[in-house]
Amino acid sequence: MTLKTILKPLQSLQLIGLICSYLLGAGLVQYINPLIDVNAMVQGGVFFLSFIIALDYLCGMQSTLKFELWEDTSPLDLVRIRWAYRIIAAFFVTFSTSLFVAWMVQGNIEPAVTVLLVGNLTIGMFYYLAQVHENLQPYQVLFEVMLVVVSPPLMAFFLQSVPIHRFLTMSVVVIVPLYLSYRLLEDLVRFDRESRVRTDALGIKLGWDNVMILHNALILTAYALLALITLFGLPWFITWPVFLGLPIGLVEIVLMERVRRGYKPLWKIMQIATASTFLISVYFLAFAFWSR
Repeated sequence: MTLKTILKPLQSLQLIGLICSYLLGAGLVQYINPLIDVNAMVQGGVFFLSFIIALDYLCGMQSTLKFELWEDTSPLDLVRIRWAYRIIAAFFVTFSTSLFVAWMVQGNIEPAVTVLLVGNLTIGMFYYLAQVHENLQPYQVLFEVMLVVVSPPLMAFFLQSVPIHRFLTMSVVVIVPLYLSYRLLEDLVRFDRESRVRTDALGIKLGWDNVMILHNALILTAYALLALITLFGLPWFITWPVFLGLPIGLVEIVLMERVRRGYKPLWKIMQIATASTFLISVYFLAFAFWSR
């Protein structure tokens, strides 16, 4: 059992995206109210990270029951991998639960935070159940978007007892389509395997051509929304750096159109391009708020 196998359930862009979106929310809090509670901010980020890692390993443990995904692994090694995933998941569940209990004991948790945590737990449960129930599989990526892109900045706000701000909504609606476009690209990369083992996955349900069209449309939609919310009051000093990712997004669209015409896919380049559009956008939004 190698380190690569142990780390297999983790999704790098998912974790990076979670951290960046959380810092985006925290940066906006700092932009509105410079008297930010750093301790609460760090604890909230650690909690969210632990929660997502635990969820990934629970899903990874479930995937070990699908033997077609582990054809090159012996039954004995598969049992060991399953136990390793179980232990890691238990550790992070215990850690995140202990942190939540500590907040309650100290009286540092607001009702809004409790509601958000219950909501995340519910979404996480559906995200996990999507591994088991085929009817939920098409919606798994939507559950992931809620957990990775939408909830973290909300947590950053509520932990600081700051009322919701319109800039948060404006920022999130830009990065959601970009993250979703990356996840759709991942479905295309794994399309052959997914069509054999997960027939109800979103990419399979939509179909090859429709996924490519939707992927491109989401990238264009994100930058169109960015231009629109600039007109509705999001300051220009925040939005203009985000447009630096637009040329990369256009390159990605051209590469995807090549695939639609039957050319050989350049998956690695396309993955880097799509991930870059998301990361550049969330980074520059967060940086703009933190630097002011």
